Amino acid sequence: MDLNNLPEPVVILGGGGFIGSNLGETLFNHAVRDLRLVDVQFQDWRWSPEHYRYTIDLREPKAADYIIEKAGTVFHLAADMGGVEYFHGPYDYAASLDNQLMTTNVLKACIKHNTPRLIYSGSVCAYDTTSMNSGIMQEESGYMKGDPDAMYGADKRNGTHFVVNAPIDGRAVLFDTVYGPGQEHEGVRMKFPAAVATKALKSLNTGQLILFGDGSQKRCYLYIDDAITRLLNVATRDRPDGPVNIGGTNLVSCREIAEFCLDYVESDAILLADISMPTGVKTRKTSQAKYTNLYGGWQETAYQEGFALFIDWLKTVLV
Repeated sequence: MDLNNLPEPVVILGGGGFIGSNLGETLFNHAVRDLRLVDVQFQDWRWSPEHYRYTIDLREPKAADYIIEKAGTVFHLAADMGGVEYFHGPYDYAASLDNQLMTTNVLKACIKHNTPRLIYSGSVCAYDTTSMNSGIMQEESGYMKGDPDAMYGADKRNGTHFVVNAPIDGRAVLFDTVYGPGQEHEGVRMKFPAAVATKALKSLNTGQLILFGDGSQKRCYLYIDDAITRLLNVATRDRPDGPVNIGGTNLVSCREIAEFCLDYVESDAILLADISMPTGVKTRKTSQAKYTNLYGGWQETAYQEGFALFIDWLKTVLV
């Protein structure tokens, strides 16, 4: 990646969130100083120096217009989001409606001001849930077909489609199961990687770790540093035709992840299954062929190394 190809100022919408804060820190460490981290709130346990913070609600059209007016690059990572309990529970409708409103305001502002580059954070939840269980999901053939995963997936599908067809340089990535330091680690906003890692640490006292479902659900896990590197390749090189998947390549079951986490924290807790809780689709894997064809291969952090780093970080923030 050549960050000289990234027009400044760089505005990170959702800059107080998991991926946004890690992106901001990476750009800062690579000497990008004209940064603006935009969010409705910022957590002290995430990287977000006060000098770069802009507390703005993107649901307000004037607010979106204000922060985007002079931007060179806009990373639209802002979203009301959470884990499987969040989007397969009572929060999905209102959260997805707000997300759609934010994306509309951001797109209108970028088009109005002819923003040189817009990069949108989509999700593999945009794909057809039936396809998720039956094969590897490919961008051109799948992201606009079938039934997406919850209203969150429907919003991400629409946002992706509007961004890649915008009358400006609009790019979109479809993230798949990104995890690592800076991820939400409390409440229903937790995704599985954070939930299982925190449960493993707590099992040292509770003697058990409860999985949602029987643990046979399979995902491809992508460590946050790998995700940021690949996001920046999409952002700094030639504009791709349509969205690009960004995910891992090796399917691993939830039970395997839980077993590793218990072993890493040296816990002899028992694994239990709660089949009454939501689990999402049984299997999910995305094709990484388009990314590889466009940008070449990459070194992928093994889940054992990634979860070890994640757990070590969690030990510093959990109370």
